[in-house]
Amino acid sequence: DLSLPIDVAGEAIAILAKRGAGKTNSAVVLVEELHAAGVQFVILDPVGAWWGIRSSGDGGSPGLPVPILGGQHGDVPLEPAAGAIAADVVVDHGASLLLDLSDFPSKSAHARFVVDFCERLFRRKARDRTLVHLVLEEADAFAPQTKAADVARMKGAVEQIVRRGRSRGLGTTMITQRSAVLDKDVLEQADVLIVMRTTGPNDRKAIERWVDVHADREEARAVLDSLPGLQTGEAWIWNPERALLERTLIRPRRTFDSSSTPKAGERRVDPKQIAPIDLDELGEQIKATAEKAKASDPAELRKTIRELERERAARPAETVVEERIVEKIVEIPIISDAQLDFLRQVGREAQETAARLGNVASEILNGISAASRPPEERRERREVRPAARQPPARPPARPASPRAERPRTTTALDELTRISGPQQRILDALAQLEAIGVPAPAKVQLSLFAKASPKSSAYTNNLGSLRTAGLIDYPASGLVALTEDGRAIADGAAAPSTVDELHEYVQRLVGAAKWRLLE
Repeated sequence: DLSLPIDVAGEAIAILAKRGAGKTNSAVVLVEELHAAGVQFVILDPVGAWWGIRSSGDGGSPGLPVPILGGQHGDVPLEPAAGAIAADVVVDHGASLLLDLSDFPSKSAHARFVVDFCERLFRRKARDRTLVHLVLEEADAFAPQTKAADVARMKGAVEQIVRRGRSRGLGTTMITQRSAVLDKDVLEQADVLIVMRTTGPNDRKAIERWVDVHADREEARAVLDSLPGLQTGEAWIWNPERALLERTLIRPRRTFDSSSTPKAGERRVDPKQIAPIDLDELGEQIKATAEKAKASDPAELRKTIRELERERAARPAETVVEERIVEKIVEIPIISDAQLDFLRQVGREAQETAARLGNVASEILNGISAASRPPEERRERREVRPAARQPPARPPARPASPRAERPRTTTALDELTRISGPQQRILDALAQLEAIGVPAPAKVQLSLFAKASPKSSAYTNNLGSLRTAGLIDYPASGLVALTEDGRAIADGAAAPSTVDELHEYVQRLVGAAKWRLLE
């Protein structure tokens, strides 16, 4: 019998196998052992295959008392917008959860939940470093091997937990039947590899790449050659850090197998008993967490202020008491010379501080402008050292990328269908600034949030194109604001929701060095 130390709960584990080889059973066995050891875990299940852990193997007695949020067997429903609240419940109440995402209506809804959940969980665990193990069923759906923009943020949020979560008490298990389509940078972060029957050549190459990073290729030859012939449930467990490489048979799960595919003529029978859950307590936990998040939400605070102002305006006028004013001359001490000197010193220090902040702002904008240039231009600027002062050479123009001919259109609706990446960033930045109370930022301020150079012709041209399309407007000289059409396609979900998150967001934009100057 092979057993792993409980310390692996804080590490990254990858379970790789083709369909029907026993990968989900292996992951369930791991979760059963974590529960027995008192380790908190959270399962992200996009296919609805894990609900059986609530019942025993034969379905006749209770299984693990884990609340299920979402899916056909959920104790409570789960909305795509609830990712951050679910992460707060995990941290604030120490509860193990099964989050069933299988009923989400679209890939974008799935991505929104995962981004909000993973980013909030990683941020909260910086201060609360108790051990939590995150299980990703069909991990390639969370971190696919693709550069598509619509999944980039989700993949980044997952990679951040896999790569850096160990120091915050976050361990992960990634389960996939397609090793080749799981992002290679994410897979390489696995500390423990559990590999079962694998036959696909591309999947085998993905395993070989992990071996090249973590282990000796000669040692791995026998393992790789044996993969197609492994029995169901048989696995190689590889942990180079502990000098462990062993072939073993993983035990069957003790809970109900809700992931198996019925054979021809069979009909799955649902379990008769499941572990009871205190729904009142669960509801109170979710309610308390939601109210706490609402209390710190700037948008909700602004809404409360508006309601108080309306109430004050609706109150009947108060009775005015007439007061007689009697003039009386009194002597007031004149300010002393020492106080005048002190005020002058304060004024000079304020001017110096304003000048320093102006220099910092210019340095930030120059840094952003330099970062937006192509790498080859930045290398040329470092290598060319003129002998005497002379006007700086204009950087070489970036060669235009060939693009397919498109029919010219004139309607705003058609413009919406071909918004470029930089233009979308401008719209998203306006939505984020609007969410934090800046509905019409200056063009220079907007460029910082849109990660663009305020002096570049590309930035100016993108603003002009968006205005022509009716997506933005200039309410005053030098200011930019969203129109209703622009607001409909802008994504302000990344806007900071608290002062601390705003500080963290600006720090990422300007960099650590310049942020220390601003502090």
